[in-house]
Amino acid sequence: FFDSHTLHCIIFPSISPFHYFISTFIPSCILPRIFTQQARVFSTIRHSSSSRTRKRHTAMIFVRIALLIALLIGICQAGTRRGDGTAYSGTNQIDKTGKNACQFNARKLPKRWRQYYAALNERDWRARGTRGGRSSACGKCLKVKGQRGTVIVKVVDLCPAWACPKKTGHSVDLSTDALKKATGYYWDRKPISWKYTKCPKA
Repeated sequence: FFDSHTLHCIIFPSISPFHYFISTFIPSCILPRIFTQQARVFSTIRHSSSSRTRKRHTAMIFVRIALLIALLIGICQAGTRRGDGTAYSGTNQIDKTGKNACQFNARKLPKRWRQYYAALNERDWRARGTRGGRSSACGKCLKVKGQRGTVIVKVVDLCPAWACPKKTGHSVDLSTDALKKATGYYWDRKPISWKYTKCPKA
């Protein structure tokens, strides 16, 4: 009924501040009330002698369950962004188009991140907050999903507006290997979805 990503997101919410609030507030404040209400409804149905009353209350239960599922899916999808995936450089070529905006010493990055890296669009770059031209997104990892598969990349640069325009959504400019792993193409513009994730050990 749900894909593995959605189920995982519902059961194990993201640890971003938004998801942390939701994952603590809903279980502690909302869900107990819902369960209490449903227990009362079940009790009413069980003790009701009217077939019409039982049917009405049963329908109410299904509606509430459907709304709860929709809410959980919405929470899950709220952390996922969509846009275009492109590529700008290959392995060990982080600074090929100029010094990276995160001001990393590319040679000292672990081998994994010299192969799988990304430049973030301006909207998301600024949304994390900037200082001295450097975004707080620098060094964060993104889980990028395309038509071919999923890849985790580290943010090392800013993708300029001409390459990642707002009209394309939350686009990400990837290394060629990262784009290939996610979409099956080394060079192209393909639809992707992504979200922030914990960086694995390099």
